[in-house]
Amino acid sequence: MSFNRLERVNKELQREISQIILCELKDPRFGFITVIKVETSPDLQSAKVFVTVLDKEEKVKESVKLLNKASRYIQNILSKTIRMRHIPKLSFRFDASIEDEQKILNLLSEIAPSKQDEPRT
Repeated sequence: MSFNRLERVNKELQREISQIILCELKDPRFGFITVIKVETSPDLQSAKVFVTVLDKEEKVKESVKLLNKASRYIQNILSKTIRMRHIPKLSFRFDASIEDEQKILNLLSEIAPSKQDEPRT
């Protein structure tokens, strides 16, 4: 399977899963969930869905756990919206890269003002 096809499958799964989470999953226990990326195995049998949740850490763990419980339901909806021979088994994981990026930016912004105060030689 070509890399381009796998990339297109990942993007389509990301778009559809995002839509399903937004429109179909009405559970109030979910936080504000964003699908960051999808990594499908080359044989299209499984897919890791990386999500971020804008909420407290306890809510993040609960949301990911609930998404994994709802994965069969999401797969069922995907089978009706995406034309694929086999819908991959979904595994949801928390992606902390956005939080890590924010921490780095905060650290850099703390360093930058102190550097401006120092005289240049």
